[in-house]
Amino acid sequence: MQLSNKELLKKLVSKTNNNQISAESLRKLEEIKTKSAVTKRQ
Repeated sequence: MQLSNKELLKKLVSKTNNNQISAESLRKLEEIKTKSAVTKRQ
């Protein structure tokens, strides 16, 4: 099951406070973006 970046972002944000996104969530999102970019290039 492949989720779009928007869906993943929503999930990450919903897990954190509305006013702050944890550094860990931001790191995960960056990892996801990098992985999806690499996948698209192949």
